[in-house]
Amino acid sequence: MTIEFDEYDRAPFTVNAKQVTLDNIEELAQICGGVIEKRDAKMLGAIVQLPIIRLKGTGDNRGKTFEATLGCWIVELKGSYRVYKEAQFQASFVKRSAPTDDELLALAEDTVASTTGMPIGEAYERAEAARELENTSHDCVA
Repeated sequence: MTIEFDEYDRAPFTVNAKQVTLDNIEELAQICGGVIEKRDAKMLGAIVQLPIIRLKGTGDNRGKTFEATLGCWIVELKGSYRVYKEAQFQASFVKRSAPTDDELLALAEDTVASTTGMPIGEAYERAEAARELENTSHDCVA
């Protein structure tokens, strides 16, 4: 007997994320409830101390500790924070951008077509004709 696996797509969701830098490390630690510590790192043959953010896990990760070093990403979803290395973050997330004018127009056309059953141009013409009829005076002759 051979088992055949079904294919599934991961449901998309939106997160808030910020990359850890020297300029924002203190503010990020404060926002996500982390603590700044120092860690030895070798740079150009010398040992230097670099800041890291240590975060306590929440939810399923309660009891775990995560470290966000410079260049890592801190991701917030529903009040929970996770740490991603650069490569993990880039492989998992795409920066959300505002829709283009063409995308907004396509959305409007789809919405009009699904609610009226007609193309946007025809719906617009019918709406204009109805407005003109409303604005025309109707004199009754007795």
